[in-house]
Amino acid sequence: MKTLLTTGFFALSMLATAGTASACPPGEKGGCGGDCGQAADGPKGERGAKRMEKMTKHLALTAEQQTAVQKLQDKKRAVAKPLRDKMHANRQALEALWKAETLDVPAMEKLRAEGHALHGKIADASFDFRVGMHAILTPEQREKAHAFMKKGGKRGRHHRGGGPI
Repeated sequence: MKTLLTTGFFALSMLATAGTASACPPGEKGGCGGDCGQAADGPKGERGAKRMEKMTKHLALTAEQQTAVQKLQDKKRAVAKPLRDKMHANRQALEALWKAETLDVPAMEKLRAEGHALHGKIADASFDFRVGMHAILTPEQREKAHAFMKKGGKRGRHHRGGGPI
């Protein structure tokens, strides 16, 4: 019984750590293609340009709106990129500690807390982006964007859906 409880606790803690210390599936460093700021651009920003073109068409963005959205995206990427890099390093360090014969629980807890803080900062950048988008879009465009996200315009594998912009 004790072994079963220990095994169950270990499995739960592994799942909790994996979910909180990582923004992408294990072994991947970004590339989700979503608005989370993950490294999504292919050669010369192809994906970003395609997303912008699709958004421009779907929401009928004006030239001024396109410029404003691009500035918002650039600002978010500038904030999120170093945070994602730190999260990646944090995830690797935590993974190395899990592989050790003897667990250094205090070091693991510290890395886990740092991972939570980094994830929160990335979430803050996403929130700021959405607030900015709300200011840029008209009520009709916001409604279209929300309907698009709800209908199936969801992004990468680790996203759980989209809320209103």
